[in-house]
Amino acid sequence: MGTPKYIRSTKMGTPKYIRSTKMGTPKYIRSTKMGTPKYIRSTKMGTPKYIRSTKMGTPKYIRSTKMGTPKYIRSTKMGTPKYIRSTKMGTPSILDQQRWEHPSILDQQRWEHPSILDQQRWEHPSILDQQRWEHPSILDQQR
Repeated sequence: MGTPKYIRSTKMGTPKYIRSTKMGTPKYIRSTKMGTPKYIRSTKMGTPKYIRSTKMGTPKYIRSTKMGTPKYIRSTKMGTPKYIRSTKMGTPSILDQQRWEHPSILDQQRWEHPSILDQQRWEHPSILDQQRWEHPSILDQQR
């Protein structure tokens, strides 16, 4: 309530970098129509959602739960595996344990042969990625 909105885009199409949420945590990126990822959409608890997969089928690494425990991967439409779906308490289920002890063919293929987009992202991080890691925000440091 009452937190500043740092940038309001003009009619010239300048980006809206931050629109403060109710908790005052920033939303760093609002993806454009080009399919760029939304790195953080702060949740009600203020925990980060690092990647929201775009239409390109990139993985969603973390989707914070209500307890703030991470769900490491939620499979995309590309058929990538769902590694952990944490329960409300964050304890792994029997299926989760079996999955880690006996990975499926899709799991093995994904880790042994990452997709082109995965490789491109890690080998050639975008400018915003580099800025974020080189100059973490105050919220990042607190986490």
